[in-house]
Amino acid sequence: MKLFSVFLTLWLFAYYHPISSLKIPRNNLANLHSCPLFILAFLSLQQMIPESIPLCYSSSFFVVDVIDEGFINRDVMWTIHGLISLGLNLGTAMSPVHGELRSVSKGYLVEGSTLPFNYWKGCKSYMSFVMFFTSFTVFRVIWVPYFLYDTYVNKLNGETDLLLYLSVAFCLLNGAWYFKMCQMLVNYRLPKEMKHDWIDMRGVMMGTEAN
Repeated sequence: MKLFSVFLTLWLFAYYHPISSLKIPRNNLANLHSCPLFILAFLSLQQMIPESIPLCYSSSFFVVDVIDEGFINRDVMWTIHGLISLGLNLGTAMSPVHGELRSVSKGYLVEGSTLPFNYWKGCKSYMSFVMFFTSFTVFRVIWVPYFLYDTYVNKLNGETDLLLYLSVAFCLLNGAWYFKMCQMLVNYRLPKEMKHDWIDMRGVMMGTEAN
């Protein structure tokens, strides 16, 4: 509980501290959660650190994230995402079986797609979207169903619990996003300002070649 309180205090400060010069952009806040968490989850799966460390780090983040998205930004999809993630964190923490399997650390590997997502949001290029699409496919569309199948069929011999249904809800949410992403991949359009930059750059290149 002490570790959770420390991380919660740090996340609250990162989100809401009044020092304008230290304000952290929203994308960087997400990266500050996902990148260390991915590493902590890997270390936990290697039995190098207790699972309580990544668990407290992520749970405290999603407490603040749900407050921020739900009550301040009023973003429905991200609030649902935060609630499901927080429910999975807390539910797994209270399950001795999943604790022994380190299920929460396995689930945290989905954060491998967050950094490419925020990178794409920043530059909006087609190649950055392809990178994000590929990472989303690997870590969320392929890994999560495999992880659930391996856990509930191979490890738990078909036993189910509430965490399974929360995980299925998480998969459905990812599926809805993935459907939109597939459409975007086929019909990708650059923002207008980037189109102008591309036209200008191409003109310069063609002029250089002509000379």
